[in-house]
Amino acid sequence: MSTVTPPRPSSSVPPIARPPAAMPQGAGSSAPTIDPIRLLKKYKWVIAAAVIVGVMVGVGGYLVLRTVMPRYESFAIFRVQGQPVDPFKPPTIREDELERYMLTQAQLMVSDTVLDRVAQMPNHAAVAPTWAPLIPREKGGVTDVKNTMIYLQENVKARIIPGTEFIRLSARAPKAGAAKEIVQLVRQTYSGYISEQNLAERRRQIATLQARYNENETLITTLKGRRDGELTRSGIDSIDNRLNEARNAIAGVNQQINQVRLDLEGVKTTLERYELNARKPGGPTYDDSLRATVEAGPIISNYKMRISALETELRKCEAEGMGPGHTEYRRIVTELNVVRDQMNTRRDDELRQAFFGQLQNARNAIEQLQRQEADLSKRKNELAEGLNRVLAIQIRIGDIDRQIQGLEQTNQTLRVELDHLRAIIERFLRERGLPGGKDLFEDRVALVQSENVPDTMAFPRLTMLLPLGVVLVCGLVGSLIVVREIVDQRVKGPGDVAILPRTRVLGMIPIADNDPAGRTAVETAFRDRPTGMVAEHFRQVRAPLIKRMEQAGHKTLVVAAGMPDSGATSTVLNLAFASAAAGQRVLVIDANMRRPALHRLLERSESPGLADVLAGQMTFEQAVQTTGVSNLSLLSAGTKEQRIYERLGTEDMGRVLANAKAHYDLVLVDVPPMVVSGDALSVATRADASMLVVRALSEKRGLVARLRTSLGDSHSEFLGILVNGVRPAAGGYLRKNIRVTHEYQANSN
Repeated sequence: MSTVTPPRPSSSVPPIARPPAAMPQGAGSSAPTIDPIRLLKKYKWVIAAAVIVGVMVGVGGYLVLRTVMPRYESFAIFRVQGQPVDPFKPPTIREDELERYMLTQAQLMVSDTVLDRVAQMPNHAAVAPTWAPLIPREKGGVTDVKNTMIYLQENVKARIIPGTEFIRLSARAPKAGAAKEIVQLVRQTYSGYISEQNLAERRRQIATLQARYNENETLITTLKGRRDGELTRSGIDSIDNRLNEARNAIAGVNQQINQVRLDLEGVKTTLERYELNARKPGGPTYDDSLRATVEAGPIISNYKMRISALETELRKCEAEGMGPGHTEYRRIVTELNVVRDQMNTRRDDELRQAFFGQLQNARNAIEQLQRQEADLSKRKNELAEGLNRVLAIQIRIGDIDRQIQGLEQTNQTLRVELDHLRAIIERFLRERGLPGGKDLFEDRVALVQSENVPDTMAFPRLTMLLPLGVVLVCGLVGSLIVVREIVDQRVKGPGDVAILPRTRVLGMIPIADNDPAGRTAVETAFRDRPTGMVAEHFRQVRAPLIKRMEQAGHKTLVVAAGMPDSGATSTVLNLAFASAAAGQRVLVIDANMRRPALHRLLERSESPGLADVLAGQMTFEQAVQTTGVSNLSLLSAGTKEQRIYERLGTEDMGRVLANAKAHYDLVLVDVPPMVVSGDALSVATRADASMLVVRALSEKRGLVARLRTSLGDSHSEFLGILVNGVRPAAGGYLRKNIRVTHEYQANSN
C-alpha cells in the first residue's frame, strides 16, 4: 500500500501551474485521416453491393448501347518510307523529317478537303450502297453536305501507330459494310488528291527546270560571243602560241642580259687592275702580251730591220778588216747605237700609249655594255607587258570558259532531271489508266493493308463496359463513403481524437454489446466480469494513466464527460475497481450533484455525502462509506437539500480533495457532463489532474476540441481523452482483437 501523502496546502496559496499534456505523435493537424482498411471492413457489404450493381450497370449499358448505337470499325494501313523516292533530291538531314511527314499525311487523310470531296460525291448509292441510306439528306433526297461532313469528321480518324512507320486510317459506322465503304472512299479520295497535287507539282517542276535550261542556253551563247569578241579585239589567234612566244623571247633576253652582266663584271675587274697599275710610283708594269703587241708593231719592226742592216754592215767591215778604229766602222757603230736608242725610246712610248689605250678601251667597253644592258632590260619590260596582256586575256577567256562549262554541266543535269520527271509522269498516267492501277502518285506512302468488313462491333464492348460500370458505381459509392467520413465530424474512434492538436489519447473502451464473454452492465463490468473484454480494456487504460499520475505526484483525478451518457460514471467505477484490485486505496467521489449514480451502482445510501461535507454538517471521515469491495470507498453526492452546485468551486471542495489525498492513494471524481454545466471545470480547478470521456458516434470533433481546451486551461493537468463505446466497425481491427482476447482468456481458464 502506498504511503499517505501530507494534506494539500490551503487554497489561498496560488495554484501551481500544471505542465501541459504531451502531444501525441501525429497530433499536429486537424485534417481528418482516412483508414482504407477500416473503411473496407466497415462498408464491405456496401462495396460488394456496389460491385454487383456496377456489373448490372455495365451489362445493361452494353445491351442498350448495342441496340441503340452500335459502331463497327474498319481500317486501312499505310506505310511511309523514310527516304524520298526522287534520287535527284538531296536527302534531308532533319531527324524528325519522317515523323513530320507522317503527321502531315495523317492530317491530310482526315482534312476538310478530302472529307468534303467524299461528302459531295454524286454517286454514293453506287460506290457505297451500305452507307448511302445512312447519309443525311435534305428535302428532295439531296445529300446534306454539311451534316455529312460533320459525321465524317466525328467518325473518320487517322493516327500514327507509335514506334512504327505506319498510319492507320479508320472509320466507324452503325453497319459493318458502311464502315468499310467509308474507309475505302476516304482512302481513294486521299490517294486521288495526293496524285493530283503531286502531278501538278511535277509539272510545275518540269516548267521551272525547262525555263532554267533555256535561260542557261541563252547565257552560254552570250558567253561564247563574248569570248570570240575578246580574241578578235586582241588580234590573237591562239592564246597558247602567243604565251609561248612571249615566254621564249623573255627567256632569250634574260640570257643576253645575264651574259652582258658577266662581261661587264669582267671588264670592270680588268679596268680596276689597269688603274692600279697606272697609279704605281715607278710607272705601270707592262705584261708580256702588251710587249709582244708593241714588238710586233711596224715602228719597232722598222727599227729592228735598220739595226739588223747596220749589224750586217758592221760584220761586213769586220770581214773586210776594218777594226774599231776605222772611221767607217766607228760611224756604223755610232749609227747603230743611235738607232738602238731611238728604238728603245720609241718602244717605251708605244708601250705607254698601248697601255693607256687598253685602259680607255676598257672604259669604253664598260659604257657600251651598260648601254647594251639597259637596252636589253627595256626590251624585257616590253616583252613582260605583252605577256601580261596575253595572260589577262587568257584569264578572261578562262573565266568565260569555266562559266560556259558550269552552265553546260548544269544543263546536262537539268536534262537528266527533266527526262526523269517526264518518265515518272508518263508511267503514272499509263499505270493509272490500267485496271488496278496505282493509288498514289509516288511510292513514299504505300497501302499495306486494305480495309475490310469488320466481323465484330468496335462499340460497345462488354469487356470495356463491364469494368467501366463497376469502376463508376464503386467510384461513386467510394466517393460518397469518403465524403461521408470527412463530413461526419463525430468521434468514431481513437483516430478521430488523435488528429486534434495537443491531445493525448488515453485509450478506448469498446461497446459492451460486443463482449464475447456475455453482456453485462458496463458500469460494473470490471467487478461483475473481470475476464471480459470491457474489463481488459479498462486495465489497458489504467496502467499508463496511473503511471502518469504517479510520475507527476497526482492523486486526485476528475473524470469529465463531454455529453450525457458518454460513460464518465462507468469509467470512474471501472478504473476504481481496477486500481483497488491492484492494491491501491481508492476513493470515488460523486460530484455529479445533478444526477448522482455512484451510490446506486455500488448499492449504498445517497447521504450523507459530499454535499453534507461542503455544508459543514459532518466531517469527511463521517461521510465516506465502504463499498464491500476491498480497498474501495465512496463519497456519495449527499443530501438533496444540501446540493448547492456553487460549492464545488469553493475552498471547501479543495479541502475535501486534500483530505482525500491524505487518506487514499487514488481519488476519482465523477462530475456532470461539461456541456450540461461548468461543475467539471470548477472541480478540475481544485484537483491534480483531469481527463475527458467521449462516446463514439456521439460527440463531434469540434466539441471535443473545445472541451479539451477548457480542461487544459484549468489548474489541473489534462491527461488525455478516453473514447468510450467504440464499435468494431469504426475500430478497424477491433473486432478481431476482441475475439483473439476472448479466446486467449477462455483457453487460459
